[in-house]
Amino acid sequence: MVVCMRHWALGYIGLPWVAMGRGVQGFDCYGLFMRVQKLYFGVDVPDIGIDPSIDVIGKLRAFKHHKEFSHWRVVVEPIEGDAVMMGNGRAVSHIGVYLAVDGGGVLHCDDIGGVQFTPHGGFGGHENNYEILKYLRHETK
Repeated sequence: MVVCMRHWALGYIGLPWVAMGRGVQGFDCYGLFMRVQKLYFGVDVPDIGIDPSIDVIGKLRAFKHHKEFSHWRVVVEPIEGDAVMMGNGRAVSHIGVYLAVDGGGVLHCDDIGGVQFTPHGGFGGHENNYEILKYLRHETK
């Protein structure tokens, strides 16, 4: 994929996915989300500490019911820095950060492509089977 943007996010594109990754040696989706929120948007998102050995349903429950998400509200039109909740179907299983560059898209990290920028229209195809389920904005914005 060709990325045509001049943005701080370029420094992250291509970094590897690592289970429970929390630094530039590798990220998982939540680790990247935490870092970007803190460094670029001033939001200190705590590590919710989901055990990587539990099954997908257990991870989804822990993620959905964590108190941190009471500080975020659903919005219809995303702005730079909003959380992008993604999944396959109705259940959230992936998180990224909305970037308002190149027509808008999502900076996220998965085990297939590592850290990547997916343009807004690039979800749901053969390269990326995630669907955007909702956008969330932190209460400080």
